[in-house]
Order: sequence, then structure tokens, then C-alpha cells
Amino acid sequence: MGINSLPVNEFDIVLVSDFEDEAALQRYIVNPEHEKVASYIRSVVSGRASVDAEY
Repeated sequence: MGINSLPVNEFDIVLVSDFEDEAALQRYIVNPEHEKVASYIRSVVSGRASVDAEY
């Protein structure tokens, strides 16, 4: 996780997650703890963006 250090009104925070493979990502998505956090985040943000990249 990181805090935006640019002095503009864009997004304030970022979460970067690396997964070993697609199966690990799919397990993360349905993990009960992840679902709890995701639900909370959706309740307190006015917008979000996501990027998926494979490298």
C-alpha cells in the first residue's frame, strides 16, 4: 500500500498485490478476509480504479 505524494486531487492511496499465478489471484478474490476489507472500502470511497498487469 502507498500514499499518493502528488499535490493533486486524484486518488489518495494504492494497493499493489502480486500473485504467483491466476489461481492464487482467484483464491484471494474469494477469501473471506479480503471480502470483508473490500466491502468496507466500497462503503467509504467515492471512486476507485483498478489495473491488472501480467509480467
